[in-house]
This record gives sequence, C-alpha cells and structure tokens, in this order.
Amino acid sequence: MRLASPTGGRLQWLAGLYHANESVDGGFYSDFSEAKGLGFYMSTTYGQKVQTTGVFGNVDYKLTDRLTLLAGLRYEDESRDLNDFKTAVLAPVPRVNATTSKSQHMGEWSGKVGLEYTFSDDILTYANVSRGVKSGGFTTYNSGLPEQLDPFKFEELIAYETGIKSSFFDRKLQLNASAYYYDYRDQQLQGVLYTQTGRVGRMINVPKSHIQGAELELRWRPLNNLTITQSVGYKYGEYDEFFFVNATATEAAKDPVTGEYNTIVYSDRAGERLPFPKWDYKGSVAYDWQIGGWGVEAESNYAYRDEKFSTSSNSIIASYWLVNANLTLRPANANYAVGLYVNNLTDSYSEESRNRFISASTGSPNPPRTWGVRVSYRY
Repeated sequence: MRLASPTGGRLQWLAGLYHANESVDGGFYSDFSEAKGLGFYMSTTYGQKVQTTGVFGNVDYKLTDRLTLLAGLRYEDESRDLNDFKTAVLAPVPRVNATTSKSQHMGEWSGKVGLEYTFSDDILTYANVSRGVKSGGFTTYNSGLPEQLDPFKFEELIAYETGIKSSFFDRKLQLNASAYYYDYRDQQLQGVLYTQTGRVGRMINVPKSHIQGAELELRWRPLNNLTITQSVGYKYGEYDEFFFVNATATEAAKDPVTGEYNTIVYSDRAGERLPFPKWDYKGSVAYDWQIGGWGVEAESNYAYRDEKFSTSSNSIIASYWLVNANLTLRPANANYAVGLYVNNLTDSYSEESRNRFISASTGSPNPPRTWGVRVSYRY
C-alpha cells in the first residue's frame, strides 16, 4: 500500500506499508559433505519460509529553485525459517545422516539522505549517504553438517556517492559520472568449508570490508538515426577485518596418500583484495533507417569483464569479451516486428563463475555462439 502527495509542489512525499509471505520446498539427490557420498544414492530435502513486514517513507523538498533535499527511511522486520532439513542415504543401505531446523530474525532500519543541485536544465549534481541491509539466510545446497547450516547474517552497507548528470548539444550527448565508497559490515561472500575428506562452498560474512570505485556513462546521437552508448567502471575492494581459511596453505598441507585434510590453516586476510573484477566496460552502436515501407535497425553491443578470483575454487577466472548483434525489421504503422540475433558472435569461451566441492570442479560458462529469430507484438 502506498500513499503519495500531489505533484507540482515544493514538498513531495511518499509513504507505504508492505507484507510478504514466501515459502519453498527444496531438495536434490546428493550430499556433498563426504567423498564417499558420491558413491551412494543420496537425498537432501528441506523447506524454507520467510515472512517480511516493512514500512517506508520518502521526502523530496526544494530548499531553493535549484537545491533539493532528499530523505528516506525504511524499517523491515523479517523472520526466516529452515524447516526439516534432512540428508539421508536412500541406497544401498538406507540411513539418515542429519536432520535439523533453524531460524533467524532481522529487524533493521535503512535510509538515505542527499542533496541535488541543478546548475541548469542540462546539468545536475548530487551527493548522498545511505544505509542498506541485505537479508541473511542458510547455505542449503550442501549437507547437514552444523557448520554448513549455521545461518549467515544480514549484510550492512553505508554508501557514500557523488556524481553528475549532464546533456549537451540539444541533448544529443548525455554524459553521467559518479564516484562512490562502500563501507561494509558482515559482507556476504561465497566462502569454503573444509571437512576431513573434502571442501564445499558456503556463504560467509566478512566482519569489515570496503569498496571504492567510479563509473562513466555516455550516450551520443551524432546523427538522428545513429545512437552510440559507452560505459566504463572501475572498482577495488579489500578485507579490513577477516580471519578465515587459507585455501592455498590448506591445499598444500593435504595428505598426498589418503587425500585427507589433516591441517586446516587459518590466517589473517585483512588487506587482501575482494574477489571481483576491477574493470568492466560496455557499449553499443545502433543504426536505423527506412527501406520502402519497412523500418530497419541494426545494433551491436559488446562487453568486457576483467579477471576475478573465485574463492570457492581458489583460482582466477580469466577476463573476457562478449559481442552480440541484432537486426530488426518493422513494417510502417505496424504493431509487430521480426528480428534476427546472434549472441557471442565470436564464439569465444568464457566463464562467469567457478565452484569446487570434494574432488569435483565446476564452471558456469557463458553460452557459445547462439542465433535465432525473435518476433514481437504490441497491443
């Protein structure tokens, strides 16, 4: 439910209330806690329920004709339950490995305060500080080991951001830039957990960490039927307080005969880089024209992602480029269009993520070259 003020005044406000109930029954025929489990017919089942209630409000107030104050506040109450989690061997000898039920609660405030200053109709600058929270949860894709099923906590972020939004040449050129600093408490990351016979993934909390970065976006129409977009982003982050498993040292201490991890090595990870790419770049070029009674648009878009470190696989995922192309035909005054598309035009191999559990290593590659026909209809 939302209530909003009339438009056009110096003060604009919005207030609301929401409530949500969610439930899911999950499961899979595996148990990753022990290597020998891969030779058995396993079953893992569980249920989750989430109940959330929130209230929120937002205010925009024009202090002057050019300066606007923005403020918002939200309170969220969330209960999350993990019910009847069970891992069992179905065959050849049935047995129950573990059963448990857990719950956690979050009651947190979030909000934002900022200023916007309009230099002209084409240039706006802003600065704001905000606090956000991200729900915690349970790592349900592994086994019933207590260390794996302990809930990970909610994530807290204090974000500082400033930037500019501008347009030039009768708005044919738009240029936006921003810089930010993110101060995290209990940041959620994909981590690892070692058992005696293997390693599995689990969600963890980093006590203190930070990210800093900047983004630049450009949209240019040098001709009425030609549109060029470009954006580039840079970010860098570090652990500020983090004592956790040292996967490299633990792997080095693995018994070469039995394959068991006799020594789980922990170390102070403060000062290490957070596992995400430093650079990312995106762009597109689109050109449209008329042929007889048909409108034609040719568009190509491309993206680059820098290399990043995978915590769960303890390896570096290489950087990559992806290039896509589209051709769309639309009859004049018609409400339908037909298009051809090719994704991953160069048919290059690249991975979005990697994982490792026990002796198995997995990757999540981007699709290979894919082409097809697309039909759209508006009514």
